[in-house]
Amino acid sequence: MVPSVFVVLNALPVTPNGKLDRRALPVPGKARPDLENPFVPARTPVEKELSGIWSDILGLDQVGIYDNLFDPGGHSLLATQIASRALDTFRIQVPLDHLLRSPTVADMAAFLNREASRIIDKPGVPPDKRATAPAIPKGQKRKANVGKALTKADVEPGSEH
Repeated sequence: MVPSVFVVLNALPVTPNGKLDRRALPVPGKARPDLENPFVPARTPVEKELSGIWSDILGLDQVGIYDNLFDPGGHSLLATQIASRALDTFRIQVPLDHLLRSPTVADMAAFLNREASRIIDKPGVPPDKRATAPAIPKGQKRKANVGKALTKADVEPGSEH
């Protein structure tokens, strides 16, 4: 296995016996590592919420929408945690195989938007029974948005309310 983070030190800390003092090693930072893709911030509420989920689970300060899950040290077990948190947040199941095949925030947001649109556009479903907006911010705003119908501005970059 290849480490996901490297920390450069001037010298390795040693014990009085001359052995490596693992307890004295610094904890790696939470900064986003240098990746192949440049950082692109979230553009929609769905992407912002997903970026927060990915950041929490990967232990990073920020995650760009085109960052591959596996590049900063992600793996299939963390992918299951991301899928579970997405289900809790958006109430839409993201199949694990989809996340593993398309491992970016942008891909996951597009999938959630397609699924939300499919649910919302069902004929014969009364508006009060349709899916709510997938982007539910944390805290007080979350409570205020419960039951709010999904709009195109919530799911499409550049759309206005």
